[in-house]
Amino acid sequence: MKHDSLIFDLDGTLWDTTEQCAKAWNIGLARLGISSREITTADIAAVTGLPYDKCVSVTFPEASPEDLSKLVDYLNIAEEEIILAEGGRLFDGVAKGLRKLGRRFPLFIVSNCQSWYLDFFLSWSGLKPLFKDKESYGNTGMSKAENIALIKKRNQLLTPVYIGDTTNDYNAAMEAKIDFIHLKYGFGDPVDGILSLDNFDELVDSLLS
Repeated sequence: MKHDSLIFDLDGTLWDTTEQCAKAWNIGLARLGISSREITTADIAAVTGLPYDKCVSVTFPEASPEDLSKLVDYLNIAEEEIILAEGGRLFDGVAKGLRKLGRRFPLFIVSNCQSWYLDFFLSWSGLKPLFKDKESYGNTGMSKAENIALIKKRNQLLTPVYIGDTTNDYNAAMEAKIDFIHLKYGFGDPVDGILSLDNFDELVDSLLS
């Protein structure tokens, strides 16, 4: 199918902040006086792509609802401090590739991240002018599939494709009834029968061919 627009996931697709998030979560835990657990980049990668409160609840299944609420608040505050100070790591080929793709397709982002996080990525990366619209769980409180559908409706898209790295991304695209392309370098595994590409340059070549 020929696509009229491209909707991108963020974490594991355009950039990686697992190192900064792990550092931030450990700072948040220290502020709460919790020294029994050290968060690693693997812990962050395991939950990347989930809504933020779900990331925390999966990582701390033993937490009571009251403790979980406090964890979400403290970890988010620390994460904002660290990421705003340090940024993240763009995957190879992303900046150049998006500029090429943006000359042919309207570009969009839908992520399960916090609203401040998506806004910061766009300003920090210098890529904000390339994207026509964006949406996040942090802004709407809605699922990724619902936000994809919202972007599609709001921008009158006919045949968009969602580009991401996890099975959750694939499931969201299917629920929103649009196509999906998988990127292998992220945090998830390929889906049988779905185009899966090794790097961003391959994505660009595939879409522009």
